[in-house]
Amino acid sequence: MYIYYLVIIAVMNYYVSPLATLEKLVLFRQTLFGLPWVLLSALLAYSQERTVHPTLSTWLYIIGAFCAARFSGMCLNRIIDRHIDAKNPRTCQRALPRGEVSLQTCALLTAFFMGLFLYFTYLLGPLCFQLSWIIAPLLCLYSYTKRFTLLCHFVLGLIQFFGPLCAWVAVTGELSLAPLLLGFALFCAMAAGDIIYACQDVEFDRKTKLYSVPAKVGRFRAIALAKVLHTAAVASLFVCGYVLHLSALFYLSVALVGGLYVYSYRKVNDFDSRFAFTNNVSGITLLLCTFGEYVWRVLL
Repeated sequence: MYIYYLVIIAVMNYYVSPLATLEKLVLFRQTLFGLPWVLLSALLAYSQERTVHPTLSTWLYIIGAFCAARFSGMCLNRIIDRHIDAKNPRTCQRALPRGEVSLQTCALLTAFFMGLFLYFTYLLGPLCFQLSWIIAPLLCLYSYTKRFTLLCHFVLGLIQFFGPLCAWVAVTGELSLAPLLLGFALFCAMAAGDIIYACQDVEFDRKTKLYSVPAKVGRFRAIALAKVLHTAAVASLFVCGYVLHLSALFYLSVALVGGLYVYSYRKVNDFDSRFAFTNNVSGITLLLCTFGEYVWRVLL
């Protein structure tokens, strides 16, 4: 494990300096969207398995696996889309098109993070490791999907779907209905967010014959579909609370998330920074209330 830390430090010192350039590749801040959902799945699993107590190593492996998977996917996306990004006025200032990071460096980081992801899932148990061999190909496939299908947004959602599943399996060693509901909620929220995000590039996607829901059906219908997906995400969370017999605190957090979505849609104009804020805050809200649920049910 320590060899991986040494390698990444060497890579970052030799190839990617300063650290801000690496941030342009992987966008650390966007990790706040998916990671809280993964952590709340693990926390709920611990609250159900009263004989199993949280360990620092398990938390670190879960966080490490999620971040490594996301970083490898982002780096790979930058490599595959580098020529498209260079032509798009919105993305032409990214690190790879500008030459701030070499293709070799980006490929090395992709391989490193992918290896780290597989290593952490191996440490989390056999079933997690088996699931990682489904996730890894999806990470590679995603960047190509917008070249031939409107389902590109849902492939991204499918990748995120496995996050809560892996976290639950890491704690309990088996799958159940609850993580499937959490995964489905995250799937819907991620797909909806990506559809809204794609509203920025409608004209460019049409011109370059790239596939996206907004480019195909227009912004109005795309946003309507995103509303349906966000509604499904909130409904799935309510069902999850019912399945796990959670308290009013969890339902309150879900209601708050639903309220954030409603507020964001009232203010949205194609793509609005409010949705980036909502995506981050929604996961954190759920995690904090889940932590309160855990303290109430297990520690008190």
